[in-house]
Amino acid sequence: MTYRQLTREQRYQIYALKKAAHSRTEIATIIGVHKSRLTRTCAQLRAARLSPQAGA
Repeated sequence: MTYRQLTREQRYQIYALKKAAHSRTEIATIIGVHKSRLTRTCAQLRAARLSPQAGA
């Protein structure tokens, strides 16, 4: 299995779906990633206090 970074569009989509109160499982299914990856991404964004543009 190879690692691919989330795209800017995916990060924006995560942000919007979280604002709309979707669960992490629902968001992971919608954007097509495993929920553990989504959880790590959310934790990294929270820890760094970054917007969805971070890392772009």
